[in-house]
Amino acid sequence: SKSSFCIGSGETNEVRVQGASVAPAHVKVDYRAGILWVTDLGSATGTFVENAKLPTGKPHGLPGSGQMRLGPDLTLSLRLER
Repeated sequence: SKSSFCIGSGETNEVRVQGASVAPAHVKVDYRAGILWVTDLGSATGTFVENAKLPTGKPHGLPGSGQMRLGPDLTLSLRLER
């Protein structure tokens, strides 16, 4: 099974999200060692976890579940189901 996916407005993403604040390739989510790792892919509007902007290219760990915001107004919830 695949352990990563990308979210963005572009056609090549596994999860496509439309919105003015969503980049064509916005964020990558990886599953490793029981943790969801969220990495901003250089989006102009940013990816936020707990209102903190993630640095581009640096993975941020969510232990099993959490919310992230793409740009100023789109919030997504992630939950790991076992």
